[in-house]
Amino acid sequence: MLFRKNLFFTIARIVSIFFMGLIVAFVIALSQVNLETLRSDILGILRGATGLDIEIEGAVSWKFSLRPRIELHQVRVRNAEWATHEYAFSAETIDVTLDLLSLMRDRPTIKNVKINDAAVCIEKNHDGQYSIMPNRVDNDMISDVAQTEEAPAETVQPKYPFADPGLGGVTVKNLELHLLDAKYSLAGLDIRYVPREDAREYAGWIKPADKVYPFIVSYSEYNDERKIYPVRVAISTGGEALIANVALEGTSLVPIDFVIAGDIPDIAALGAMLNLDLAPMPTMSINLAGGVNRGKITLRKSKVLVRGNEIFFSGDYDWTKKRTTFNLNLEAGRINLLELFPELY
Repeated sequence: MLFRKNLFFTIARIVSIFFMGLIVAFVIALSQVNLETLRSDILGILRGATGLDIEIEGAVSWKFSLRPRIELHQVRVRNAEWATHEYAFSAETIDVTLDLLSLMRDRPTIKNVKINDAAVCIEKNHDGQYSIMPNRVDNDMISDVAQTEEAPAETVQPKYPFADPGLGGVTVKNLELHLLDAKYSLAGLDIRYVPREDAREYAGWIKPADKVYPFIVSYSEYNDERKIYPVRVAISTGGEALIANVALEGTSLVPIDFVIAGDIPDIAALGAMLNLDLAPMPTMSINLAGGVNRGKITLRKSKVLVRGNEIFFSGDYDWTKKRTTFNLNLEAGRINLLELFPELY
């Protein structure tokens, strides 16, 4: 019995010394990292991921955690000189979680980013220019093409519609958006990369105010036969999830074809997420089909089901002309306004 106790305490001491050694090695590894060098490395990674000229105007400091984390203060992206707002993006603090092994290799890799109290301000001038645009060359191509001075450069179709930023996840807390003439506000946003063999998928949630709406966005490889990128978006607002299957045109990425189906339990809450002041309505089921082409949105063979009232509609919204036109065709076997809008009667 005494031998077993001694053996147990011996093993416990060995394990304790091993873990203490790991902790000491971890502290030594962090102490040897030059924060100013790390600042430039992190800037390079963030600029490469976003295509924006990000600046860190404040300090860079370690944040105590079981994982190596640093805190960036006063992170900014400047707007164009003609813009009303000085910054296109500004955040007071950004927490960056790093890969420990990458620090030991002197090549830091960002795993997750948490942004606190941020503001985004994007404007547009009379010439149609935006105050900020990503400055990116997408290297994610279907195949590499060698370019020489003698041979003309070939156009290579990107494998996916959007470049992979190379981040494991992004969390945003308190976000103010000023997009052109519209203003939005989000209490929170979280998005995580989900590895897939034949597609890119991102899952997370969005919180406009009090309610949380989970969502999934996935896009597949370029379809050379149809010349489109298939994209699928699903968001849960309660009831059957809203699912959108979209075909993005291969060059302009315009949604030339889409089908949106699902339930909307609270259309006022959904409108608030899009900065739209919509009147409360009963739960509705929708099935929309249409597309966008040359400044024109077309709806075809669409329907809405509200409290047993089935409404079919089609039409278009054209903003290319001097005067914007809106055409809508409605069909229904019967419509009971008292059932549809009981709050009005």
